[in-house]
Amino acid sequence: KHTTDSKTSFVFLSEQNEHIRLGGAMPTATTKLDTYKSSLLHAHQLTDSFELEVGTSYTLMKENEASQESTEAMDDKEALDAQVKLTAKEDKNTLFVSVARKSRMPAMSEMFTFFSFAPANKNVKPERSWQYATGYNYALGEKSKMNVELYYYDVNDVIIETNNGFVNKGSAEHYGAECRIDTKALDKNSIRISYAYANVQDDKNKDLAFTPHHKIILQDTIEISNTINAFLSYVYTSSQYTNNFPSDLDTLYKIQGYHLFDAQVSYKMKDEFSARVGIKNISDENYQWQYGFPAQGRSFYLSIEWKI
Repeated sequence: KHTTDSKTSFVFLSEQNEHIRLGGAMPTATTKLDTYKSSLLHAHQLTDSFELEVGTSYTLMKENEASQESTEAMDDKEALDAQVKLTAKEDKNTLFVSVARKSRMPAMSEMFTFFSFAPANKNVKPERSWQYATGYNYALGEKSKMNVELYYYDVNDVIIETNNGFVNKGSAEHYGAECRIDTKALDKNSIRISYAYANVQDDKNKDLAFTPHHKIILQDTIEISNTINAFLSYVYTSSQYTNNFPSDLDTLYKIQGYHLFDAQVSYKMKDEFSARVGIKNISDENYQWQYGFPAQGRSFYLSIEWKI
């Protein structure tokens, strides 16, 4: 049996974003940007086992209305991207390989400022990268599955935050691996186990901010009854580097890794009434998500929803 089904889709996006700065030491200013993006994706079933996907997209960001303080127009930002992905399926196994040229347009918060001490840089260029990935999915019996993925990104015009605002700075390598197992081997439990390794370094072999090397997640949703579920979660995040906002953005500081334990019990009666009660950071871990910013300790919450 030989299948040659094909599917083609086209998407066009047009949106306008507005940045407003109010009060403070600087005058009120409003800036409007228009973004247009067109994407074309073609999927071709080569055989019963092999599928080929080819896609391309073009993005254009333009200044619609410059702020009152602007002394020069913003340069148009353009990006032409493409991706090729080949997937092979055989019984319980799925393997894919992909190569992509991708771009990340700078966000409004990266081009403009809210504070007098943070200089704006409206001409930050898009961050561009070549991305290579391969992944493998395997069904571990009828109630379990495993997913493994390896990736490597070669990034240029990296957007980073400095004392001079957001700027493009050289290149970086980002590579890593992810492994996840989902299982319902126990009738009342839905268990997820995942591990991720990531390494992100610039062209001087220095780590970039907010990139922990290791992350482990253990989660279990327990069906206590038809209306009551319990959720247990453990997350480990390894040490990483962050800047010291806002006093020193040019220097990276190392923050220690941390463990978080959470628990929640939820109750749902049809679609009319639901309630949740839970505890976050059960062990009252003393940690920071960014240098100089202590995170919340142990906390309790209650949520009730009633639809009339």
